Amino acid sequence: MCASFASRASHRSWIAARWWPGWRRFLSFLAGLAILSAGILLVVRNPWGAAAWDVFHLGLAHQLGLSLGTVSILVSLTVVGATWALGGGWTIRIGTLLNAILVGVFIDLYTYLGLIPPPSGLLWGLGYLAGGVVVLALGTVLYLRTGLGAGARDGLMLVLSQRTGFSSGQVRVAIEVTVAVLGWVLGGPLGAGTVVAALATGPFTDLFFRLLGRGALDERRPARSSTPPGPPWQEVSMPERKQ
Repeated sequence: MCASFASRASHRSWIAARWWPGWRRFLSFLAGLAILSAGILLVVRNPWGAAAWDVFHLGLAHQLGLSLGTVSILVSLTVVGATWALGGGWTIRIGTLLNAILVGVFIDLYTYLGLIPPPSGLLWGLGYLAGGVVVLALGTVLYLRTGLGAGARDGLMLVLSQRTGFSSGQVRVAIEVTVAVLGWVLGGPLGAGTVVAALATGPFTDLFFRLLGRGALDERRPARSSTPPGPPWQEVSMPERKQ
């Protein structure tokens, strides 16, 4: 009887050791998306303009009469589909699909619960913009360092970079300028806040990676690689570009 009990306890311990790291990583991923969504909504609420993609989302939401979260989901899934159609299936992971859906769900949930009301006054607006950028960067790092996959828009950036020969940074700027202008034409809030979010999010993301580490992202790097780690959205191995 004692031997049977010890065997069952050992088996449970093995299961916990085998599966808990995966669940812990998944929970960290969800927490990152929840925090990221709060940061997005804080930036959206400031009176000086949303981040580039959210200018587009808000413009579409204004035209279609849909919620911001719903439009975010629809656009994200469309971007995933476009990435796959362009031959970028290698960029799409389970985290990419979860990101595409859950960020919009969290945004609409926060809005429904009234957790982030519109700012009342100039100082609150500044706090929303500055705090939103910091919270957005923190959420981005928390979900990226789990290694479950980057966002849909980063996959599109990578496949377009592969196909055009332009650097990922150049493609990223071109995409964000395009969607921001389109969003403004559709009635989205383009302004100084858009520029602040574009310039400040990257440095804060780098800061949080230095403070928290790269987590599971380092597990896919060769132990003795002399190549310095690149930006987290380039953690997917890019195939050779066809001539």
